[in-house]
Amino acid sequence: MRSLHFVLSALASFSIVACNSNNNTTNTSYLGIWDVRYNLSTDDCQLVTPGITGFVSEHDISELDDGTMILTSNDTFITEATATQSDGILTAIEDLSGDLFGDGSFCTQTSSVGYSQLNDNDATTLFEFRLECNDGFLCVSQALGQATRRS
Repeated sequence: MRSLHFVLSALASFSIVACNSNNNTTNTSYLGIWDVRYNLSTDDCQLVTPGITGFVSEHDISELDDGTMILTSNDTFITEATATQSDGILTAIEDLSGDLFGDGSFCTQTSSVGYSQLNDNDATTLFEFRLECNDGFLCVSQALGQATRRS
């Protein structure tokens, strides 16, 4: 429940800021290569070493010939996800399901990245990693970050 509240609050904040953002922005597209610095607010999944409070990532947001947007990343948390952009917010979600650990348990791993508050080559980004298994295991890690477009 806390995870859902965090995501809904963050998305609401993204929406409010996007509606109130400066209309003088010269670039309204998230396409490009982004350097991202995340600060973890929750790390139940132990994605990073205890005592570490964040991580860096590189996201490449591109568009295919058919108009589909793709976010690829150099980290192990999200590799390639279909992205959608609406009302100034870009959202990318990657789901993996099955016997992910080879122990017979069925698990779903969901990694999501949201971008908002685009101001030329800077944006705010939200990251969530969720792992849920049929044996009752559930963990959630969340981070808020700043992204800078490199190209």
